[in-house]
Amino acid sequence: MGTEPRGGRYRPHEGEVGAIIEDWFGGLRRSPDPEADWIGTSGSYEGKTFDLIGLPRGASAFHSDNMENFLPAVDMHFLKSVDYIVLDVRFMTPAQKETVLRHINAQWASEKSRLILVE
Repeated sequence: MGTEPRGGRYRPHEGEVGAIIEDWFGGLRRSPDPEADWIGTSGSYEGKTFDLIGLPRGASAFHSDNMENFLPAVDMHFLKSVDYIVLDVRFMTPAQKETVLRHINAQWASEKSRLILVE
């Protein structure tokens, strides 16, 4: 789940989250498209694309509560042509999580159906 098809680089955070959500959507495989991390492999999610954003374990200490360096990445993910944005908030502080979700509600309310929250 975490090895990029192009170049074979392993991304631990993508591998971890991919393993968590794979069963939720009936199976995933890595996407050859650099815009997305995974593609659904069965059922109503077959062919649908998923892209991860979030903080891996230990990264919250490098971000302030207002997440000013993280929010542009959130916006960039919503502008991508992927079907679903997977937001991993497990390792955010409560204040960081609140900031990010408030931003999404304010800026991307019409796109929230594309959001998958990993808590």
